Amino acid sequence: MTRAFGLVCIAISCVGIGFTGSIAEGTIDPLTAVYVANKEGSVSAFTMSRATGALTAVLDSPYPAGTSPQWIAVDPTNTFVYVTNCGSDTCDRAGSVFVYAIDQATGGLSISSARFTDGRGSIFMSIDPSGRFAYVANHGSNTISAFSICG
Repeated sequence: MTRAFGLVCIAISCVGIGFTGSIAEGTIDPLTAVYVANKEGSVSAFTMSRATGALTAVLDSPYPAGTSPQWIAVDPTNTFVYVTNCGSDTCDRAGSVFVYAIDQATGGLSISSARFTDGRGSIFMSIDPSGRFAYVANHGSNTISAFSICG
């Protein structure tokens, strides 16, 4: 299931379910984690109760995510969270992608890497179902950046 919530994007990480969009549902066994891109430059992490849907903030959350995080994607193995950053409040500068490793016990994040895209205003992102490639839509330059994901 995918839905967009205005300026905030949420990704619920999944096991065995490929997804595109700002929300994907599933579980990391035994943890369900929710990640939120905050417009003020961070990513918040929560655990979610499967019984009630209640969210609990993960220790040390939120995590820095550049100037203007826009979109979240979780790889098919639930190992990494990818966050696009459009580069400025107006999304008119060089964009980037932040990569965070997921702590499988807590749902917490630690920065793994970051790199610039080939365009301006990197907003949307999708990871192919094999988890080997990532694609970023650069709104400000009307281009797509393609990346190989090292396993």
